[in-house]
Amino acid sequence: MTQYPQLSDAAPAELLNQAQNQDLIKGADALWRATHGDLNATAKGVVNYKQPVLETATALRAVTAGTASVTAPLLAAALKQSGGSWSPVECDGAAATVFRSLPGMSVRRFFGDMGNLPSVPNDGILSSPDIYISGPEPLADPAKLLTDWNRDCGIRPAGNRANHAYVRGLNMYPGTQEGRVYMYVASGNIVNNPKQWTPLKARDGRDYAMIQAANTGNIWYSTVPFVWTPPANQHMCLITRIETAQYPNPLPPGGVDPSSWVSNNPAVAWRNYDSLAGLRGTRHDVLDFGNTGSETGDFVIAAVARNLPEGLTLRLQSKSGGIGFDTGPVAIRQQRQEIIAEVTLPPGFWGQLEMSIEHPSGAPLAADAFIDIRCYRKVAPHSSALALPARAHGLRQALGASNDSLHLVLLGSFAFGAG
Repeated sequence: MTQYPQLSDAAPAELLNQAQNQDLIKGADALWRATHGDLNATAKGVVNYKQPVLETATALRAVTAGTASVTAPLLAAALKQSGGSWSPVECDGAAATVFRSLPGMSVRRFFGDMGNLPSVPNDGILSSPDIYISGPEPLADPAKLLTDWNRDCGIRPAGNRANHAYVRGLNMYPGTQEGRVYMYVASGNIVNNPKQWTPLKARDGRDYAMIQAANTGNIWYSTVPFVWTPPANQHMCLITRIETAQYPNPLPPGGVDPSSWVSNNPAVAWRNYDSLAGLRGTRHDVLDFGNTGSETGDFVIAAVARNLPEGLTLRLQSKSGGIGFDTGPVAIRQQRQEIIAEVTLPPGFWGQLEMSIEHPSGAPLAADAFIDIRCYRKVAPHSSALALPARAHGLRQALGASNDSLHLVLLGSFAFGAG
């Protein structure tokens, strides 16, 4: 394995300070969009700004944040091919540094998250403890977000009433840092498109909340809450996004796989978790799903259930738009069990998935009981960086097409848990 020279302790601070060159970041962002996400073409254009390799790498990393296909090795390769005067070792070192040091303001995607890029895959990645719902009343003292750092004390929002939501996180920047945090709401679904998200306003009327932290490793939190009135008995997702001078971090322009986007961007977090606490008898939940692509495609709807009590049954079905499937009631007999439905969807299709649970005994669920509803699209192998065999996505059950002929791309998921 090649060993690269270690950068000085001051390098990340110098790098981030230099990144305040907004002309460079704006230029890189314009090139990235104009080339439709071509990293090599963007790198060749950014070289014309004649900036040091660390600052150039920072700008490229900032404008491609949240893009799962852009990794440290690919960024290093783009720098080497850009026409810059840097050595291969300098390019490798710069790429490694920006993936280690950006962004400054990090929000936990799950407990134990320390801003790694990408994050370790985690079943709770869409259940951020740092999107904190206080309910109809704002917190009397937002410093509670600091004292409750190791606890997820957010409550289930009250339907048809104004609720208050806060955000907290860690400062990974080497020094004082400030930024803006934005929050969006999306309908409970397993396929997501940012164009359908609704931006929320903070209580002071702005569309963002200011955040600040004095030192590296300090906890920051929003003192002004966002206000949100969710419909009663309807699943909703909350998404938060942080931007700083060094890290513009725009929303993705099109459809997004939440797991990949959140995993590769520690300046965003997602909370779509819903509680199964007190489950007894019959429960029905409805989630949206669809085909946002331009062509007919084959899809997999999967429920991954863990640590549910024996005797409970789980059923997935849809009757939307003439697209029908029904798994029938499936009895839970294993600690980890999958319920799979495969369906072909025309372009532009959007429908509703019904999940039904029968729990006649009403026995309390285990603390780690969990149901993850996922939607995948079947694609050709190597068609994208996100195209993986079913087992690589954590699915063990055999599908209609072998993993040798088709792979899967995860489009989204929704989580239910006992807590």
